Amino acid sequence: MNRQFLPIISHNVLFHSAPESKFSIELNEVLQLYLKNPSIEKSIIDDQDTYGKSKKIDRLMDKSWVEKKLGSLFPDVDDHATAKNIQLEDLVLDSGRPRMQPMLVYVYSWIRGLLGGSPKNQAVQSMLVESKTFEVFLMNRGVKMPGSSTVIDNLNIISENTMEVIKKAQLEQIKIEGLDNFEECVMDSTSSKGNSERPTESNIIARLTARIFHRGKGLKNFGLTEMHERNFPQTIVGMDRIAKAIALDCGKKGSVARRKVSYNKLISKAAGAKKKFEAEMLKIECQTTNIDIQPSRKAMLMKEVGGINEDISNLQKVMDSARRRVMNGEEVKACDKVMSLSDIDVACIVKGQRDAVFGYKPQLARSQNGFISVLIVPQGNAADSGQLDAVINQHISNTKVTPKIISTDDGYSNKAIREKWLEVEDVEVFSISGSKGKKITPEEDWTSAIYCTARNNRSAVESLMFCVKFCYNFGRNVRRGIENVRQEMMEKVMAYNFARMVKIRQRLQQPA
Repeated sequence: MNRQFLPIISHNVLFHSAPESKFSIELNEVLQLYLKNPSIEKSIIDDQDTYGKSKKIDRLMDKSWVEKKLGSLFPDVDDHATAKNIQLEDLVLDSGRPRMQPMLVYVYSWIRGLLGGSPKNQAVQSMLVESKTFEVFLMNRGVKMPGSSTVIDNLNIISENTMEVIKKAQLEQIKIEGLDNFEECVMDSTSSKGNSERPTESNIIARLTARIFHRGKGLKNFGLTEMHERNFPQTIVGMDRIAKAIALDCGKKGSVARRKVSYNKLISKAAGAKKKFEAEMLKIECQTTNIDIQPSRKAMLMKEVGGINEDISNLQKVMDSARRRVMNGEEVKACDKVMSLSDIDVACIVKGQRDAVFGYKPQLARSQNGFISVLIVPQGNAADSGQLDAVINQHISNTKVTPKIISTDDGYSNKAIREKWLEVEDVEVFSISGSKGKKITPEEDWTSAIYCTARNNRSAVESLMFCVKFCYNFGRNVRRGIENVRQEMMEKVMAYNFARMVKIRQRLQQPA
């Protein structure tokens, strides 16, 4: 006998209400901002239109190619023949399949930031399916829960400009409600892991060689002669065996000498494979020039050929760095290394005495009441002192407020930038803690009460870092590539600020 542990809720009720939970309160905050700022909806629709028009141009060009191949004449053949000259702004989209509602795209963007993961993640899917609040939201919008692939496709077309629109609307709402005046700017940087394993040169050389070969064989799907050399499979197996031996021999007696011998064999095999790859690519590129296939497929082909050539170039780069580091005992700069096969933008982030992190180094600015006013994700392991001016300018651009108090640690120590901002009328305090900051700060300022308070309050940014890392998964990224990672971090910052808005409003409403 089957037993129902939970009653089945009827969908034919007059009103649908959600439980008063943290999720429902924050969702209401998200929706209120959307309704108060039509620019958010417009920006999302513009992104959807841009994506739809780009796909339409691809279809028009493909249709033109098919018509020419078949020799068929259609009334609009001239329009299709010139599809490659059509500009996005000149296109008009016809009614097609229903789009995901802009509000729903916006809400899912917040949810992805809130839960710190992809909508395809099993835990995320289970949470949304089981959420009474989200069920009520969808029912009141008259829509069904979209599939995870549909959600991701819509989220991935959101532009950085749209995320900026949301961020500035959010900060403006905070200022209007008096939740913060943004007259204080405390900044710090942190490390965030990329979606990539810790690299080793031997492993990268072996895997990169295998990837070049398998990508080359896949070119047959475009009608080209596949990359072929009978010794490639045996070479790849041999290189993989050497890479594993190097990894297993680490730390053992005599391993340094054996590692040099193993690396010498590995680099020699990789150099031979690279020479053959280059010869094969000359044949492939010749075929690519003369191939006659649909324009959309040719664009895919050219992207794949470009990726193979980039892999060959990276293979040479990692061989050179391994030869210099292992064989010659030289120190190799990070810019001369290949850090990852899956995410070419990751860098080796070293902060103080902490373990090195392979990922990104975002810069954050915190306001007095704990809101994040600035997020900058620079390329590589950028020095904090070089980001100081950019963070302050971003704070002013985002909030329309010049901070009275600027506070940071000695990693940002920059005398010229400090003096420049102190000349600005509204800036009263520019505190840089630590020994470096003390050297460039006049003694009367350093010992004053207001500077002592600024140095003491700087530690608040550490609690912010802890919160976003452990509550919003800011310390680890799901997406790859600096543009995608930047958007992922912006979503997490957006989710954090919404939660902070709720908390500060509740605090202000409490009786004194």
